[in-house]
Amino acid sequence: MAIISKFVRNRVPALQHEMKSHPTTKLKYLFKSNVEAAFESGELPKRYHGWKAIFHAFIDMMGPDGALYPSHAKIAEKSGACVRTVWSALNALERIGLIRVTARYTYDAEKGKKVRTSNEYEVMLTGAQKAAAMIACTVRKAHESSKRQMKQQAKAAKSFIHDLTATITHKTPLNINRGLKAEDRMPKMSHWDTIEWLRRGSQPT
Repeated sequence: MAIISKFVRNRVPALQHEMKSHPTTKLKYLFKSNVEAAFESGELPKRYHGWKAIFHAFIDMMGPDGALYPSHAKIAEKSGACVRTVWSALNALERIGLIRVTARYTYDAEKGKKVRTSNEYEVMLTGAQKAAAMIACTVRKAHESSKRQMKQQAKAAKSFIHDLTATITHKTPLNINRGLKAEDRMPKMSHWDTIEWLRRGSQPT
């Protein structure tokens, strides 16, 4: 009985042994396997075969501690793709739940606010992790879209106020003589003559 109990306690899956000895190596292998499976199943479009080089360059930049936050420019440089293609490829990965993206911020003393510096990426392995990553992706995209709309609305309002102010400032002066008879109109005279005429309340002789 004791032998059976000892055997049960020591029944640790081989994967767990390998993860302890080579955690990042195993993560990279599983990520690449999941990417290949996504291409085969159609979750990732096969016509974008250039994305494979991007995904390999991306996962190869994972640190020994599992940290993964490379810039799009760095991935583009390593994979030979353009930054826009890297952005599209990583967005596709996030949509199907193979990675989870978290924005990283730092405080900018000059601007007096937090500014976005980069993204932190997590590799998702299990079905539950992938489902959670897809939900997080939807929430993040909706939040970012809302922020963009608010910025556009603020910019449009600022532009409208600026244009309105400029229009009022440069508007043609009101013609006070419009609609008056010839004898009632203010005569053309110099500045000081006008003041004197207004003071006396009658036309100059």
